[in-house]
Amino acid sequence: MSSAGFALQAIGGEMEAYGQIRAGQIAANVHEYNAQAATETARQTWEARNVERQLAERNAVVADQEAQFALQVAAFNEARQRTHAGYIQAQARASVGASGVTFDGSPLAVLATNAREAEMDALSLRFQGELQARAKREAATLYRYNATLRTIEGQQALRAGERTATLERYAGSEALFGGYLGAATTIVKTAGNMAGGAGGG
Repeated sequence: MSSAGFALQAIGGEMEAYGQIRAGQIAANVHEYNAQAATETARQTWEARNVERQLAERNAVVADQEAQFALQVAAFNEARQRTHAGYIQAQARASVGASGVTFDGSPLAVLATNAREAEMDALSLRFQGELQARAKREAATLYRYNATLRTIEGQQALRAGERTATLERYAGSEALFGGYLGAATTIVKTAGNMAGGAGGG
């Protein structure tokens, strides 16, 4: 083989080896970009879940406060109902007394019925407040559960991002190693071909 042929063969081998190394570097860069993107996506997901967790915790606190407020309102309404019923009963007794009728029989039964109904109204107001408070406490429990769930989801996103980034970096290392290995193989093959060509000439 002529010296020009050897030079062309050497240049061709070098170009092929360079191409293999460059392809490995490009693949490694793509995998590194994917690793960084996976890490960033995981971080953004974690931040979003953290905001959702904080919101859920705040909603739980508000629901607890609303439950306490519902009990306070119910206690106030119950007391107000009893006071109002007491005034009504006092007016009824005064009216019966002013009319000259005794409290035996029908007037006493009416007053007793009014007292029972007034007490039932007061207890009903208390019960309504307790139901509202219970609903708010249950909402607070659900908000806390949601906050815990968002924390877990955020942690899972971070772990998944780390795993994906690790796998991408590993694939990038393999691609880079493959490029250098292919280049070395090409150089050895080219050198062997050139040595064979020189021995035959």
